[in-house]
Amino acid sequence: MSDGGSYDILVVGSGGAGLRAAIRAAESGCKTLILSKGKVNRSGATLLAGANISADVECDGNSLFNMGFAEAGKDDSKDAWFSEIVEQGMFLNNQKLVETYVDDAPDRVRELIDWGVKVYRLESERGISVSSRELLDVLMKRLVASGAQHQSDVQALELLVTNGRVSGVLGFSVFTGEYVTYSAKAVILATGGWHGLYPFNAGGTDLTGDGQAMAFRAGADMINMEMVTFCPNTVLTPRRYRGSIVPYIFTASGYGHLLNRKGEEFLGKYFKPEMMDLALHTEWNKLLLSFAEFREIEHEGTPGGGVYFSMKHCPNEVFETIQDHIPGLRDAYPDMIARLASGYSLEIAPSAEYFEGGIWVNERYETSIPGLFAAGECTGGTFGSNRVSAATTQMLVQGYEAAGFASQYANESDHARVDGSQVRYLEEVLEKPFASSAACGANAAGGSATPTGVKKTVGDLAIRHMSMIRDGEGLELVAAGVDSAREALNGGVTISNASRAYNPEWLDYITARNFVDVLQMSAGAAMIRTESRGVHYRDDHPYTDNDNWLKTIVVHKGSDGGAMEFRSEPVVTTRSALPGGRDDYQAYIASLAEKYV
Repeated sequence: MSDGGSYDILVVGSGGAGLRAAIRAAESGCKTLILSKGKVNRSGATLLAGANISADVECDGNSLFNMGFAEAGKDDSKDAWFSEIVEQGMFLNNQKLVETYVDDAPDRVRELIDWGVKVYRLESERGISVSSRELLDVLMKRLVASGAQHQSDVQALELLVTNGRVSGVLGFSVFTGEYVTYSAKAVILATGGWHGLYPFNAGGTDLTGDGQAMAFRAGADMINMEMVTFCPNTVLTPRRYRGSIVPYIFTASGYGHLLNRKGEEFLGKYFKPEMMDLALHTEWNKLLLSFAEFREIEHEGTPGGGVYFSMKHCPNEVFETIQDHIPGLRDAYPDMIARLASGYSLEIAPSAEYFEGGIWVNERYETSIPGLFAAGECTGGTFGSNRVSAATTQMLVQGYEAAGFASQYANESDHARVDGSQVRYLEEVLEKPFASSAACGANAAGGSATPTGVKKTVGDLAIRHMSMIRDGEGLELVAAGVDSAREALNGGVTISNASRAYNPEWLDYITARNFVDVLQMSAGAAMIRTESRGVHYRDDHPYTDNDNWLKTIVVHKGSDGGAMEFRSEPVVTTRSALPGGRDDYQAYIASLAEKYV
């Protein structure tokens, strides 16, 4: 055990939200440390993001139009943007968080441009395109200049809480295996989503629900955990392209056909002609195409469990000029482009891509635990049940805002003493697989579960029963599987290597603990929400019920530290009234979408 030091603010996670938070905290005069379980500024979802950053384009504000993007839709406004986010989030959004998002976005965009981020093009009337690598590099340069400290390859294991308030973090060095305690007046979680739970996902392998699971175990409330967005048109096969979203980029740019195993186009089964443009070329595509593809996979799926993406109909001239339409794509994926140009298809399916649910925060980005703040995709509430604006904007806005309020809290607070007995208890929990292995014999698992096996079990449950389309029977299977996995983790798992120093099996145990928690929260909330809304579709409840289900589901730890407890709370509103009535899911979406067709 080593002492990692004492800080005013400790930021966990080094993607865009974490970097922006650490920059502001340090520039506010707080002694700041940012932790990353990988390499600082090369971990998390930001590196893989399309880096489409949203801002409104009204002329009288600090907006895209006012920044010189004359081709932006100058008749837009923050009010219109706010309304679209709430309406397209199916009114489940915390409207206070949406207000901060639209109000603060232009300042964050101008700031990036001033710091040197290059804008490549206008993606849409509200979106600019930048390089995710360049974005991270600019933020990292600013972080170093701010005086914030940073550490790579340190896995945060648990939040430390003393007398009801955060006192620090227990972590360990991935390469040495040494436990490290960090003391902090305030902690900001910026750890992203839980993409890694799903075997097929469009995120990074390091996105494993750490922040959500740690916050829950420490006693924080979670919200909207049932809401998971899938990215359609992610490559299944050929294997060397698996996980690539290039077909999604093509579709959004107007290229390609989607075909079932018989070679038939199928979108017409699910959408009226007037909705096809929304399904193919707007941010609605993630919800709409994922729904259609999951449905078609059930009935006419390809051998690999997907559908086909084909550009066989495109003349050679299209492929010769594709670099002009989608800059950089032909150079980055020459083999894939050649395959499509020769008439072969790609097998594609929806992959887990974004998590609308997460840690509950208020408009100050405070969690329900004093001293604990959160920012970015690990939070819930901003986008309700369907994200239609950029997550990159969310990370910048919320990182900035969370750090401002955390700095204020830290300046008004003393350090809470780290509770040594809590640290020792947590170490005992984390050491369980070593003790089980010793009891079984160093190399004799004796049929006992392994951390890797538990990870696979819960991942299979997630992909089978917690895709966009769910039903009560499948969710019951998830609940039973989670119980078995938790029982194994609490006393039965064994590992073959007794060392903690870069031990993949032990890392799997740590990850599996987080996966079990987030899957139980997500599936439990999905079971409770007996309606279909946004990216949550219940096959056994195929209607959107605004009379009974326009409320958020909150998950929290039992008062005695036992079973998870669920409760519902009213949606937080400011200026957008909530609708009533109950309607067929697809009809309800069509009615909302009419104004955007």
